[in-house]
Amino acid sequence: MSKLFRRFCIGVGFAAATYLIIITTRVQSTMPTPRNTWSVLIIGGLIGVASLLFELDISYLSALVGHFLLTLGLVMIMLWINHWFFDMVTFLMILVIYVIIWVIIRLTQVNDVKRINEKLHDRNQH
Repeated sequence: MSKLFRRFCIGVGFAAATYLIIITTRVQSTMPTPRNTWSVLIIGGLIGVASLLFELDISYLSALVGHFLLTLGLVMIMLWINHWFFDMVTFLMILVIYVIIWVIIRLTQVNDVKRINEKLHDRNQH
């Protein structure tokens, strides 16, 4: 599976989970429509593809800021497509969701690196 497709699928997964939470907690007051759902999934996939920025030869901070700005732009397009309202509360919600997902990804990465290092350490001990 190509890296681009894999990132797209990961983005779709995060978008689907986030959208389900938003619907379940009644943050979205209207019933979801097919257009809402498809736009969330496609935009989520594109945000996942945008995470390829982290593989460029730029500083982590630059990649993070660039990815956040791309994410914000894509979310703004999604809001426009769905005729959803944008205000300061919406921006703060986007920011909080972004930070939560970023923390989840960073913790997963730290755990993966720890596991790999333990395996390498065990190999070198034998």
